[in-house]
Amino acid sequence: MNTFLYQVVSIDGDYANLRRMDIESDQLKLVARALLPPEITEGTKLKYEWLQYEILPEEEGNGGFSAVELIVTLAVMTFLICVSVPLILGYVDKNRVTADKQTLDLVQKSVSVALADPRLENIENSGCPSPGCVLRLDRREDFPGKFGELVAQKLGYDSVEGMTARREGIISQLRMTDAALITVKINKDGSCGETCVLSGEGDVLLTVD
Repeated sequence: MNTFLYQVVSIDGDYANLRRMDIESDQLKLVARALLPPEITEGTKLKYEWLQYEILPEEEGNGGFSAVELIVTLAVMTFLICVSVPLILGYVDKNRVTADKQTLDLVQKSVSVALADPRLENIENSGCPSPGCVLRLDRREDFPGKFGELVAQKLGYDSVEGMTARREGIISQLRMTDAALITVKINKDGSCGETCVLSGEGDVLLTVD
């Protein structure tokens, strides 16, 4: 005896319109409700066998993914992951560089403003750095006197100690993976010059002139 699969398309009074599921067909079959299970609704899947209609268990109407479908799905997912991961990592790295550049800009501006402060001219031992030297943002001794206080204030710190602290200071705000130090070069004319982010091994990772 042949077995046929149907789906209830619509119910009209004492009749229901069924469509074959096991073959491609747009043709509807009109069946009396008396021949069908009473609990059917539109969308119910039926199996016709031995002159009887019975509701098709969900798993029988949908066999799930075949092995080929699973392989194709996994292949597509793997491809998407391989393509998206480098893009995401590149985006993260770009954001880190952008964040560190903003930090360098802030440091350079703060040092420049401090160097130009007219109050330093009238203070003995103001702490102004010597022309041509390089300041390290992790060394308290590089920011003495009023000059150090001004730089710390411009960077939002209450003290030079807080600004140069390894864990809480300005260096802790660096985001690039190998970033370990910020340096500021003082030009020969006494102005603020090149500001850099260095790695732990001393390699220049980012520079703001």
